[in-house]
Amino acid sequence: MNKALKHRGPDFQGELIKEHFVLGHTRLSIIDLSVSGNQPMSSSCDNYHLIFNGEVINYIEIQKNFFPDLNPINDSYIVLQSLIKFGSEWCIENFRGMYSFFFVNEANNEFIAGRDKFGIKPLYYTELNGNIIISSEINGILSSGLVTKEIDNDQIYSYFSERHVKAPNTLYKNIKQVIPGETITWKNNNKKSLINREFKEYFNCDSTSLEDVISKSIKSWLISDVKVGTYLSGGLDSSLISVISKKHIKNLESWCALFEEEGFDESMYAEKVAKSNNINLNKIVLTYDEFLKSTEDLIIKKGLPLSVPNEISLTEISKNMKGNIVVALSGEGADELFGGYDRIMSVESGSDIDFFNSYNYVPENILLSLGIKIEEKFTSLKLFNEIGGGYQSKVFNYFRKYHLEGLLMRVDFASMQNSIE
Repeated sequence: MNKALKHRGPDFQGELIKEHFVLGHTRLSIIDLSVSGNQPMSSSCDNYHLIFNGEVINYIEIQKNFFPDLNPINDSYIVLQSLIKFGSEWCIENFRGMYSFFFVNEANNEFIAGRDKFGIKPLYYTELNGNIIISSEINGILSSGLVTKEIDNDQIYSYFSERHVKAPNTLYKNIKQVIPGETITWKNNNKKSLINREFKEYFNCDSTSLEDVISKSIKSWLISDVKVGTYLSGGLDSSLISVISKKHIKNLESWCALFEEEGFDESMYAEKVAKSNNINLNKIVLTYDEFLKSTEDLIIKKGLPLSVPNEISLTEISKNMKGNIVVALSGEGADELFGGYDRIMSVESGSDIDFFNSYNYVPENILLSLGIKIEEKFTSLKLFNEIGGGYQSKVFNYFRKYHLEGLLMRVDFASMQNSIE
């Protein structure tokens, strides 16, 4: 399984073999490049063990407030200490960042999986004959040789509706995913799930504080012991991130993709932003043949059908970034938080079916002509119904809670194929 995930962590591959469990981890070194950040990571008493993927960007703040006597070596170490002292629910509520983890309390025979509230970092698992197999990618689980591929036909509707299958399901019957904001605890053949997807801060802040919130957020994501760059398409979101990042990184490098076909090249906007802010812009030219080949390769690696064409360009850009930077900031997800989808979010009122027709990628009349009962097959309609408030409020909350998950996981997969965080 470690071998199948080496692209996600080429810097170190570790294993911990115990009588009742085995942990493996592939490391992409970002904070603290020394061996002290290698995983699996165990406590000094050897009762607690952690494998952790991603970054907790407020780990120094947590250390100062709750572990003043500890040296904040790296975020993984603070994650381990927080899980030991406060438990997984506290961690989900107080960690800021993108992460997933699997934590073992060996003395209590307790196993806990957790995932960040936005669902940026994926975490898949299979329960098989009383055992748990867990991985950051579906192919990691399949590489174990213990799980067979069996398509869950009911989830195909979700894929065609939203271009991804919402957690806890996947396109495979026997492979599940941890829900964003969820902790799952397995103990003595019992399973307990708790979900926290709410945000107490930052949402609905007034316009005068918005600039400060965005600037501080971007600055916090630049904490790294390796080189950081940005994606720069020339759009509002990536441009804003690149310009603010430039204030903190003198020799900032950014990347964009362009296509040879007429009408598909928007790199002139990225060039304008880069030139006016003294940013070094790297342009990647994608040909038609390269695009098709990359599509086939990515489907095989992902173990799933692709969702949107920009997965290909993100993958190719990340491939070009490799060797130059290790961390890249992206503007993905801003449309969901700031109402960027005008045809859906600008509508002030409507019915649940109105939302479904504007959001769904397969027209209602085609579905009905095929005899498909929308209310039964499409989870988007059911979940939209369950959200309280007015129409616009429901739309925004739906995008934040359910649409972002698929979008951000696509970005993570495309970049991590090339060891770019």
